[in-house]
Amino acid sequence: MLPTGSYWVDNNKVQNQRTEIKRTVGDIIDSDVDRISKILKNQFQSPGDVTEALNGSTANLSESFVDQILKRFGNDWVLVLGFFNWAKSQTCFEYSTDLYNSMVDILGKCKKFDFMWGLVDEMSRSEVLVTLVTMTKVFRRLAKACRYKDAIEAFGRVERFGVSKDAASMNALLDALVKENSVEHAQDVFSEFKNQISPNSQTFNILIHGWCKARQVEKARNAMGEMERLGLPPDVISYTCFIESYCREKDFRKVDAVLEEMQEKGCSPNSVTYTIVMHALGKAKEVKRGIEALISYPSVRWSFIDATHHHAARHRTINSVDHAVQRRRSPHGTSLLAPVR
Repeated sequence: MLPTGSYWVDNNKVQNQRTEIKRTVGDIIDSDVDRISKILKNQFQSPGDVTEALNGSTANLSESFVDQILKRFGNDWVLVLGFFNWAKSQTCFEYSTDLYNSMVDILGKCKKFDFMWGLVDEMSRSEVLVTLVTMTKVFRRLAKACRYKDAIEAFGRVERFGVSKDAASMNALLDALVKENSVEHAQDVFSEFKNQISPNSQTFNILIHGWCKARQVEKARNAMGEMERLGLPPDVISYTCFIESYCREKDFRKVDAVLEEMQEKGCSPNSVTYTIVMHALGKAKEVKRGIEALISYPSVRWSFIDATHHHAARHRTINSVDHAVQRRRSPHGTSLLAPVR
């Protein structure tokens, strides 16, 4: 039986009512955000002063409201911590783990690590869960401040906060250290815990990336060798780290060698791999070799085009590839970066 005309009219009214309610709620939140923001734009000496200034204020506290304030004033830890404590004191509102994590991140970004740890301790004592996301933010902010040993000590304490000391948490620490240019500390952590925690492919890829980033390719190769000895075959991420490193040095013969090694081991490059290669060829003014590479592997051409079609400078290369492919094809046996003759 088909719905009647009155059904569609009534249903449309319900939808309009819901839309109007959402718009009204949004307007209320925006109004509250602006009103609280006006108070927070004053000068305060301490978080306590902020909390005191906000006492007596009213607002429809919600996750969205608090999140907007944290984002708006996230570069001023005094303001956001004072506001955070004020909102926490309101009986009508309970913080989620996500909001606590945002506050932990802000305090870490502002290098207020004592307050950051105080908040993590508070989370562990309350019903708010400390998660791997929480500890990852702690690792990253400590590493960002070059407090590498403190980040490693934080990893040693994760179980105290209910977070498992496993491959996932170890990888989070290794990643934080590598991103902040301390692959040496990451390697030390791996060496210390590899007999207690079973590493996975991501573990080794983080180390490989770190050593390649530090231009120590031999140590990256050692990491890959250990990866293989543990029965973990290198994947496209592993090989792409080497390709990126060689592209940085404009050593395209070694890039070609890695691509051939991937082909021999049945590991197909992806659009990221080829985008790195093509970008490096373009910077080295070797566009013709890049075109030849895409002609040789037409199945990859479309993934490359999809990955780069937003870049105007590369549109010209893509058009040239399309034109060249229509006129000729190279045999599949041709080396990926073989010179154009």
